[in-house]
Amino acid sequence: MGDVVLLAIHWRNVPEVLTQVSGVLGGKVLIDATNRMIPPPPDTTGSAAGDIAKEVPGAKVVKSFSTLGANNLTRLEFGNENASNFICGDDAEAKALVVELSEAVGFDAVDCGPLSVAPLIESLTKLWVQISRNYSREIAFKLLRR
Repeated sequence: MGDVVLLAIHWRNVPEVLTQVSGVLGGKVLIDATNRMIPPPPDTTGSAAGDIAKEVPGAKVVKSFSTLGANNLTRLEFGNENASNFICGDDAEAKALVVELSEAVGFDAVDCGPLSVAPLIESLTKLWVQISRNYSREIAFKLLRR
């Protein structure tokens, strides 16, 4: 297993997979690209990323690559702009690495702060799904800056 692990599976499979690999994730960057589309259980952190971090305390969890439909991942350009990728995590080096990976594949990387911001990023996914019902899946979020 490499130094960076991308967790990009259906939410229902996350507990089983984490049980299987938790012993080898210590010190590694774990990119959480999962989307829990159901309300979080009451005994959790409120975010999928936070719950994952609790399950693998030695991993450096970074929420990323979760607010855009998979159909768009190879076509990040929308007009003259590239889609934004919203990123959060508590480990500065891990987050910087994910920003670098994000930019390398063509995203406009947006560092949103600590892992406690994950519920906000995760809510963007739910919003994306809702909007896509009216405008198709050929949509993305973009942070505009002056």
